[in-house]
Amino acid sequence: MLQVSIGPGLGQYFTGDFDGNLFTADKYPAQTATQLPPGILLADFENGYGTWTATGTAFGTAPAAGSLPNQLPVSGFLGNGIANSFHGGDPAIGMLVSPNFTITHNYINFKIGGGNNLANANIQLIVNGQTKYTTTGQNDEYLKWTTWNTQNFLGQMAQIKIVDNATGGFGHIRLTIFSVRPIHVAGIAAKWCY
Repeated sequence: MLQVSIGPGLGQYFTGDFDGNLFTADKYPAQTATQLPPGILLADFENGYGTWTATGTAFGTAPAAGSLPNQLPVSGFLGNGIANSFHGGDPAIGMLVSPNFTITHNYINFKIGGGNNLANANIQLIVNGQTKYTTTGQNDEYLKWTTWNTQNFLGQMAQIKIVDNATGGFGHIRLTIFSVRPIHVAGIAAKWCY
């Protein structure tokens, strides 16, 4: 096990092999798919934020292509663009909000990473003005697949909010928004689709 710490209570560990000189990290399990599942793409941040609205400074003026200055290596994302709220470091705050859309499929899949701070660094599914899901990172720079079950919201108006009001260690969140799908696929990440 390799432990990396940037201060009290701000650590991360990796499992792998160490030969006395070189540490080789274990590969992530196969469930962390390397390609977009079939479905309808909601957003992928490959060509800017498009019709999403950014406020504050955390998300910058455009998606990141991976790690930002002074950030640990970011991995596990698909494509070239991610919504990364580390623009300006952990103290920066802001929000990235999708346009309204109608929920037409049973699941929304996305990849997420970043700080584990449900109250201040999260992604929210807002349906008819009410928050139905709030998801956060795992204090990890690796983006993992997650899925929201939207079967009970079919035909309803929705919006996605990515919020960063955290200013301390791991006070950031990153996502790639993926797709909406009719069939559930377990996992976690930062692009959106259904």
